[in-house]
Amino acid sequence: MTVSRALVSVILLLSFLSHVNGQIRRTERADFDSRPRYWSWMEPYADQNIERSYVDGYLCVDHKASNNSWSMFTTAYDATHPYSVTTTVIADRAANNVAGGGIVIQCGEWFYMFKIEVLGKAIWVGRWKSKDNVWQSFTQAGPNNGGQPAPSVKGLGERNVLKVEVAQGQCTFTVNNVVVFQKPTTENLETLSQVLTGIGPFYSNSTKLRFDDMNISFTERALPIVPDAFKGARKSVMEQFAGPGSRYPVISPNGKQLYFIKNVQGTNDDIWVAEATSDSTWADPVLIGKPINNDGPNNVISVSQDGNEVLLWGRYNANGTSAGGGFSTARRTTDGWTLPNEVSNLHQRSVATTREECLSPDRKVMIATREVEGATRGGKDLYVSFRDERGTYGELKNLGPNVNTAGNEAGPFLAADGKTLYWASSTDTYGSDDIYVSKRLDDTWLNWSPRQNLGPSINTNQWDSYFCIHPNGKYAYVNTSDGFSSGICRIDLPQDTLSRTLLPDPVVVVRGRVLDAKTRKPLSVDISYEDLATSTTIGTAISEPKNGTYSVVLTGGKTYGVYAELDGYFPVSENFPLQTIAAYTEVEKDLYLEPITVGAVIRLNNLFFDTDKSDLRSESDGELRRLIALLTSRPTMKISIEGHTDDRGTTAHNDRLSKARAESVSQWLQQHGIAPSRLTAQGFGKRQPVERGTSDAARQKNRRVDFRIVEL
Repeated sequence: MTVSRALVSVILLLSFLSHVNGQIRRTERADFDSRPRYWSWMEPYADQNIERSYVDGYLCVDHKASNNSWSMFTTAYDATHPYSVTTTVIADRAANNVAGGGIVIQCGEWFYMFKIEVLGKAIWVGRWKSKDNVWQSFTQAGPNNGGQPAPSVKGLGERNVLKVEVAQGQCTFTVNNVVVFQKPTTENLETLSQVLTGIGPFYSNSTKLRFDDMNISFTERALPIVPDAFKGARKSVMEQFAGPGSRYPVISPNGKQLYFIKNVQGTNDDIWVAEATSDSTWADPVLIGKPINNDGPNNVISVSQDGNEVLLWGRYNANGTSAGGGFSTARRTTDGWTLPNEVSNLHQRSVATTREECLSPDRKVMIATREVEGATRGGKDLYVSFRDERGTYGELKNLGPNVNTAGNEAGPFLAADGKTLYWASSTDTYGSDDIYVSKRLDDTWLNWSPRQNLGPSINTNQWDSYFCIHPNGKYAYVNTSDGFSSGICRIDLPQDTLSRTLLPDPVVVVRGRVLDAKTRKPLSVDISYEDLATSTTIGTAISEPKNGTYSVVLTGGKTYGVYAELDGYFPVSENFPLQTIAAYTEVEKDLYLEPITVGAVIRLNNLFFDTDKSDLRSESDGELRRLIALLTSRPTMKISIEGHTDDRGTTAHNDRLSKARAESVSQWLQQHGIAPSRLTAQGFGKRQPVERGTSDAARQKNRRVDFRIVEL
């Protein structure tokens, strides 16, 4: 048995649409004037078993072997609606009564065959399960080992019109407009009305056949689109990214790097990267080089928020060579990139020949495409996997019917908001794979909004996949094959109200440099950001080793604390109240780390008090625990806690308030194990401003609690 399956899903050469009762009736046709694109095992070919050619509008097949084989166009249709497959076949030679040909229909693991036998004027209908090599026949045996008699079958050199129709719970096979087989789909034909994943011409035993055409007519739902969304979107080719196999663009959450792959050497895919020169333009891409590019197929799956760590497809040996499939991470250093380290995962094996992954911006969640036996809804489905405290990504959980279909899902990308998911689907499309979007509804990652097609301004009548979007929501990048070759295109996205429903929620990108407060030298440090209401760490980043640059991406609904820490320095912190975010925003904020020396004065930015009160609010816990960690690690250190106010109010009132706030901090530390002898509390009121003026910004800087290192 020769089984040929296409690796990608695409449409046939011609497509015709009509609307029936609010649904779309589509007919797709291969006319065999030349080789249909994207079919498997359909190129002109000759060996001792088979010859294929295209002559005078026919697919000509001289099948010399005694087995069964077929060619295949792999796609996905919703088989719960009526459909039919037709072809015209002429047999010019048949070696025996069972030789012939017809139609094969793939439904998941089952291949259904509908064959005519011209010498015996008979038919045979059966199915084969690829995994277990199980055969089932649905027709009766006829004379001389032939099939079930069917007088409507015409002889050698004559045209036979074959049609297989699945509708209203029945499978019907007609030859030259005469029903030769009919059976309820409930009788071992159930998958014919559940999922349809491929069709093709079928050849059996030694025979010479000509196929005139092959059509599939099916009914599907109207595409789930937002009418007029993205109307006026502009698509342009990224010529600077062009090259053999240029594909799979991945933009970093901070919008500063765009990674993609291409195959310049002609052997394996290599990773290229371009640095942003604005929010919509890029410097010329460069090879990322060793140790990330090696002898294997290379690909960037996801980029950290700061752009300083990448998740890679594949594992690496100690000498940098490929160690096969899996995942690895590499971090940026002053000298380039580290040798990638393996990331553990417990993912089920996939029976699909391709798979893709992406990470959430905080790298705690992986979205993956897999065809998992017993769990998939059709072809490849989208699954979620969570990272545990050891850094291992756990078992896969199916994202469910609002996202997955009977077809293949591919190329997932989670936007910078961590909730808007884009991917390519082969179901409900304008042609081949289309880009879809869904939004996560809760923190289980299993509840999603109903999927939406991005519409005809984004999707084409060909293949569209590998969509990624800038954090500002204004620009996207996609692979398409609608006349732009198989390259990467940029899409300028409209920002009207309808289009916004399909775009990510706005985020705030905080970026800057981490510097030594005394020398102003850049520092490579670990950066964390937390929910101040719960003191829960949400994510981490690192500053770039060469220049100290960092970035984090923050979503709405929380007040965040962002802090950087390094041995020998007190962790510096800033807070960002982001209960609502009206629009994409970039905030520049340099972080200055104060060296731990006698006399150093360090501001505690994330201490919070109610207006005109001295009681510490719970959002202060994270900052105070970092101060406890410092005092615990240096048991001889003594500090002076110093409160300050702005210029409003009387001197006496401000002195009392600032002293009371300093004493509240001292009492909290004592309640958590710090000896009173190591602490003093002072209030300076409005007498020691750090910034002159009466603006809100100046007053905010002057309202503070510092601590001064008195003794080490």
